[in-house]
Amino acid sequence: MNRRWIIPFLLCAIVITGVWGIAQYRQKNVYQIYMQNQYQRMFYELLDHVENIQVDFSKVLVSGSTEQNNKLFSDISRQSFSAQEKLNQLPVTHSALNKTSKFLTQTADYSSSMVKKNEPLNSEHLENVTDLYNNAVKLTGELRTLFDKMADGSVNIGEVQKGVRLGIVKAPTKTLDEEFQKVHEKMTEYPTLIYDGPFSEHLIEQKPRELTGSQITFDQAKKIAADFIGADKIKDIRRGSDSTGFIKTYGLEVIPKENAVNPIYMSITKTGGHIAWMLDNRHVGSKKLSLEEINQKAVEFMNKKGFKDMVPTYSMINNDTGVVNFAYTQDKVIIYPDLIKIKVALDNGEIVGWEAQKYLMSHRARKIKQPLLTEDEASKYISSSIKTKEGRLALIPTDNGNEVLTYEFKGDYRGDEFLIYINANNGNEEKILKLIKSKSGTLTI
Repeated sequence: MNRRWIIPFLLCAIVITGVWGIAQYRQKNVYQIYMQNQYQRMFYELLDHVENIQVDFSKVLVSGSTEQNNKLFSDISRQSFSAQEKLNQLPVTHSALNKTSKFLTQTADYSSSMVKKNEPLNSEHLENVTDLYNNAVKLTGELRTLFDKMADGSVNIGEVQKGVRLGIVKAPTKTLDEEFQKVHEKMTEYPTLIYDGPFSEHLIEQKPRELTGSQITFDQAKKIAADFIGADKIKDIRRGSDSTGFIKTYGLEVIPKENAVNPIYMSITKTGGHIAWMLDNRHVGSKKLSLEEINQKAVEFMNKKGFKDMVPTYSMINNDTGVVNFAYTQDKVIIYPDLIKIKVALDNGEIVGWEAQKYLMSHRARKIKQPLLTEDEASKYISSSIKTKEGRLALIPTDNGNEVLTYEFKGDYRGDEFLIYINANNGNEEKILKLIKSKSGTLTI
């Protein structure tokens, strides 16, 4: 090479390398910001649920109405399970979360037992509620302090170590794991409650039921990701943010050939190699598909991936995508706890989202006994003021983490539609949901 071209050539190479490095840095930075925002949202919702628990307990202590207390205990149970769900999604080790998780589970279980008792509070009940309230106050204060530390940057939530190693985020003075360990230590001395509904240890120690199989390597996870998305569409697959929650997963960044600036984020279980979730944040063009077409695309995808016993239950269009919920079926019974959500792009029907955590946590072959009531007998337990159509058997989750076999009836009252769940063995009314229909789909409340 002529010497006079050496310097320009080297300068050009340096510029190209610099541009590539900046692009890689920005891409990693976008990913870190995305994960940071996701975890911050989970933490904020966790704090909100715990604050609501504290407020509800304070109302119980001043209420003289059994009916009002039942409503409050029902809400406490619901808020506790929601808080537990958010807690499990934070990037914190089990040891640091154990006491907080146990407190939330016992709070939910105790509240559910009080609703079932349906009786005025005696001195023992008030003592238990006071203890739970005091611990809820303590937990709320600790979480608020931790939230403030996150806001001022002294505690970083998200994939701290990798971000520091890549030079993307500044090393925080404290990690979220260390701070939750402090919360763990302060939650150690909460009382052991005595009540009719015994403490459900399986709710704390619950393990994902579908995660059978051997441990996989990251290279095997990359192959699973390529098979799921399509190897012909992928330019590269990189290591993302691993999860250490109840479902331990590999995090992957899949770089598409046609849209390298927008990676597809995936989470694959380290046991068994199951797809826990996938998210493609690509730009979606003009809407071309209807709600019916979205459902068809989702069904075709589920069948292609081998989930032939899943049926669509509800769907909804949200901006430029549609979300379709699938529930597992066994012996012609809808198993609602085994839920998978699929997000479909409205421009071309491409699958841009997959969420299977609930399915992985609860799915297994169940022993479903023949119901003691027939469909016709169960329908007689429904209020005569509502007109019902034929029902179907459905297994639904209960507030205390168990499952109950029901008949699901769709009914109409003055133009409003409802789903009514009647216990298939004793006729108890287990749950009522109101259906809100629109052009975008159906919501249940």
